[in-house]
Amino acid sequence: MALARCEKCGRPIGRMREYIKPVEPLNYPSTAVICGRAGCNEPAKVWLEAHEWILYRKGTRIFSVPSASVKIKVKGDI
Repeated sequence: MALARCEKCGRPIGRMREYIKPVEPLNYPSTAVICGRAGCNEPAKVWLEAHEWILYRKGTRIFSVPSASVKIKVKGDI
């Protein structure tokens, strides 16, 4: 499941997941997607796992975060 991190905080290090590619949410950097690290309030990119990256390349543009409380729509260009 995707995670949001700003450029400063960088790629998330998962205990059971490996995040391989960041994609930009719609309207980045003027986006509602904010970095998920504690204490950070910067605009974030959406980091995808390998299987999500494959889906992205096939046209999927909506991804869920681990809590399933929200979904994020990302830009369509690679």
